[in-house]
Amino acid sequence: MRKITLVLVICLFTANLFAQEKQEESNFLTKLFDNGFLMSMEFRTGSNPTFKKAKSFQNSDWITSFGYNFNKTLSAYIPIGMETALFEQDGERDWKESETLGLGLSFKIFKREDGAGFAALNVSAGRAISGDKDWKYTYYDVGFNMSAGIKYLKGMLGFGFRFYDAHKNVKNRNAIYLSLGLFLGS
Repeated sequence: MRKITLVLVICLFTANLFAQEKQEESNFLTKLFDNGFLMSMEFRTGSNPTFKKAKSFQNSDWITSFGYNFNKTLSAYIPIGMETALFEQDGERDWKESETLGLGLSFKIFKREDGAGFAALNVSAGRAISGDKDWKYTYYDVGFNMSAGIKYLKGMLGFGFRFYDAHKNVKNRNAIYLSLGLFLGS
């Protein structure tokens, strides 16, 4: 999964260099973002929302999303993630890793006129597509993100709730998470 993300970032970087060599009036990435393309990279960390059992399940994710802005408020994206989950049961800890792929929608509830920031509600769903054979699941996310920065590059801070619908002998899980990342797009 890291290889896929790295290849995509290198492709974007190479395309940007190629566009600069052509000496066009505006560069490739400006055209790309003005036409609706978006990309985000974020780190999430979360745990079980019941504080009594908070140590029974903790997770951390690295998520890269690629998407498209349909208009000023609605966008769709494909989140690709790598997750590490810590389970504690009967005093024993067990780490499980998985790679995820999903589909999401984002609705901007506030956007600055100069394009330098926004606040958005996000919903997404996806599946663990590889990783630990015992930790296969479908996830459902609801989150809120805020971002601020320059027109096409913004820092992002968010929080949300994720439900894990487990497919194997592991019980279903809930997690409240915080996220921190970068957003590329308009």
